[in-house]
Amino acid sequence: MAQTLATPGVYIEEKNAFPNSVAGIPTAIPAFIGYTEKAIREGESLINQPVRITSLAEYHSIFGAGVKTTFSIQQSQGSSFDFQVDGASYKLVQDSESRFLFYDSLRLFFANGGGTCYIVSVGTYYKAESGQSDGDFYSTGSEPKLNSISKKALEDGLTSLISEEEPTMVVIPEAVELEEGDCFALQQAIISHCGYKMKNRFAILDVFKGTAARTYDRNDVITRFREGVGSNFLAYGSAYYPFLNTSIVQNEEVSYKNISNLDVLESLLNKEVDRSTDDKKEIRRNKS
Repeated sequence: MAQTLATPGVYIEEKNAFPNSVAGIPTAIPAFIGYTEKAIREGESLINQPVRITSLAEYHSIFGAGVKTTFSIQQSQGSSFDFQVDGASYKLVQDSESRFLFYDSLRLFFANGGGTCYIVSVGTYYKAESGQSDGDFYSTGSEPKLNSISKKALEDGLTSLISEEEPTMVVIPEAVELEEGDCFALQQAIISHCGYKMKNRFAILDVFKGTAARTYDRNDVITRFREGVGSNFLAYGSAYYPFLNTSIVQNEEVSYKNISNLDVLESLLNKEVDRSTDDKKEIRRNKS
């Protein structure tokens, strides 16, 4: 603004060479929707209740940790196998069809510098038993049974985000664990939520069967994905392919305790020990 000068002379007016500082605020705040170890706090269910967190430690204190995946050792008759013992082929088979991806996706987010995000638990890893509250994961005795990943449960979690203004991205990692048709229907719903209902959010999607190589025919994974998600509101979403192998799962998280049929493991290890002993005896015999 021009100054009114009272007397003649030379005046110096200092001007700031730098603009006013602007406080940085997070512009990408994802909302993660999926299954958690627990979903109850102070006696109240957290299912379909968006919760704002700022660290993985805070997540652990509210929702717990990841599910422990177990595998059984089964003999393989085909050409696909994980290891061989005594001429026989064996493979590791996951014990449950439910493969919960939510926790590892969240760990990757924080490991790559993520900060504020929203958590929407749609259920716990294990089915509720008689007398348990909604969202309570503790077993009352017998071996707990894993929940099945439900399209409706994930859709209900998505609906719960309508009342929240802060999230700018939506991530549902376990969508690809559904049947193909359900996965595409849910991904269409995510894109519609972002581009039609809210108009201020972005969908982060995975390609169904994202570990498969491209074949460039009618069954090509990318072709099927494009046909599956349709053509509406595509500016509000992005898909990632292929799946990446990461080191987010630590070595100490994988051990013999992940094997459910330890008797089979023990038997195979004994065979290996016997074979090793026989080989050493044969070497000594040849030397003598």
